Amino acid sequence: MFFEPMIIISKLSEIKFTNLIFLIIFILAFFCSLFTIFKLYIYRNTLKNLHFTFLNIEKMLKHPLASGLVRMNFIVNNSNNKNLKKALEIWKFKYNEIYNEQLDILINQTKEHFALNSYSKKILFRVLSIKNFYRTRQLYKTSKNIYQKVNQIYLETQKVTKAEFLLRDYHIVLQNHINDLSDIVLKEQENNELNIDKKIISNYQETFFKKMIVCEYYIKIGNFKEAYSKLNFLSNNVVEYIKFLDDHYKITKFFEFNGVLDSKLQEIKNKLQLDTKQENNQLISSQIYLLENQFLEKKQDIEKLLFNAKTQHAFLIVESLIKNIQNLDVILEYGEQVLVLFETNVKNIRTILLAFNTEIIKTEDLINFNSNLNNDISDIKIEFEKIKNNFNLIRTQINNKYEKLRSNLIQLDSLLTDSVNYISIVLSELEKYYTKLIDIKTLLKTKIVVLRDLETKYDSIKTLLLTSEAIMKKYEDLIDWTHYKEIINNKFLIINFINKNLELEINNFVNDYDSLLILNTQLDNQLDQVEQLHLSIQQVVVINKMAQEIIIYISKHLTDSSNSNVFLEIINKYNEKDYKKAINLGIHLIRKNQL
Repeated sequence: MFFEPMIIISKLSEIKFTNLIFLIIFILAFFCSLFTIFKLYIYRNTLKNLHFTFLNIEKMLKHPLASGLVRMNFIVNNSNNKNLKKALEIWKFKYNEIYNEQLDILINQTKEHFALNSYSKKILFRVLSIKNFYRTRQLYKTSKNIYQKVNQIYLETQKVTKAEFLLRDYHIVLQNHINDLSDIVLKEQENNELNIDKKIISNYQETFFKKMIVCEYYIKIGNFKEAYSKLNFLSNNVVEYIKFLDDHYKITKFFEFNGVLDSKLQEIKNKLQLDTKQENNQLISSQIYLLENQFLEKKQDIEKLLFNAKTQHAFLIVESLIKNIQNLDVILEYGEQVLVLFETNVKNIRTILLAFNTEIIKTEDLINFNSNLNNDISDIKIEFEKIKNNFNLIRTQINNKYEKLRSNLIQLDSLLTDSVNYISIVLSELEKYYTKLIDIKTLLKTKIVVLRDLETKYDSIKTLLLTSEAIMKKYEDLIDWTHYKEIINNKFLIINFINKNLELEINNFVNDYDSLLILNTQLDNQLDQVEQLHLSIQQVVVINKMAQEIIIYISKHLTDSSNSNVFLEIINKYNEKDYKKAINLGIHLIRKNQL
């Protein structure tokens, strides 16, 4: 009975071991199958790429590259471009090498590897195996290298052909513009709207036609540099032709009925009817009559000039007529313009005087503030007084001029003009005074500068107090520092109170110079007191160190035992913290014994 369970257990173990072996074999077979399928997939794609690469090589060699080389050969034969000739020889050599040698080697290797009578797409289906995987990869790399060489030759030839195509496009666009211009000019001539000699137009068009033929010739023979230069020159000629037509059109419009000049004359006549001054009326009317006659005479001359294409000369005549009309307009509106100018200037100058007076007051306050700060500004005061006196004189003169003009404004035109000129001079003088005021302000201490000085003084006081505290803490056993500590605490309270007032002044946008002077005085007093306090604390430390040095010196050099009582007295005085007494006794002992 005991052996039966053992037998069952051993059989179960054998079954589990067998299942494990089968599972391992299955997993290995599964992954091997996956790997095989993956390799076959890559192999199939490689074959496809090999086939398509070959087709692209064959296609590019037969049509675009061959045609490009033929075109380059024609260009080289008709051109003196030596660099292009050398490049063509290299391209031909590479092309023949690829087409006659490398491509044949690729085809033969493919036939040999895959046992095919010809290179075709059948290799995708007949030779799908792991055995030829490496061979296929090598063939694909070879075909890819050949394709890159072919593509490189194609791109290099394309640069030349692209330049040719761009020049041809340039030539076509320019030709279209010239044709459009010719159509427009022909239409204008048929409608009798273009008063230009037909021979001149024909000469322009004939010149364009000849230059277009020359440009086309240079493009055909491959002399692209010269072709581009000729096309640019022709383009500039076309622009000049358009400008010539545009100038002709503008001048014609100037002299039309209701044109620019005619409209301006009518406008002056309408203004003349509103003018109440009869004498002035008669003067301008006679000038208008003369100008109209001149207008008719010049119109005939300009028509002849335009017919002969002399637009520059015609423009000079037009400009002279426009200038004469503008002079009439100025004469008519002179009185009104001067009055408006005077009134405007009076308003402006009063505003400027008011602003300048404000600056004078501000500067005067700033000068007084700097005087209270004990700054040496005597030269600045003298310069400022000169500016102030001159400004008051100008203000008085302006008021007198204005009152005089108000009583004589209608009768005295010359006085009005003189007054306007005077205002111009005053403005120039004020500009100089403004510059001088700015220079003066730069030499004076402003609120911002003073606030910075006050902050610096506050920081100096605080630093001295903190330094004094540090010294007392370091030498806290020298003396009883209670009195000094109380003084320092009191000083901290005072300067903190001053600092609060200082912060209020910083945030205050009004220049309260009196408050700044008070703060400056307070901080100066506190700074002097704190400096004295700090000096007295340092003196305590220095006296202590001197007493120590004297005791050490006496202890090293004292040999006479009769003076030991005096030395003990010095030590006692030092221990009692009466350092001055200890120093005096020590100096006396040193002198007595000549130590």
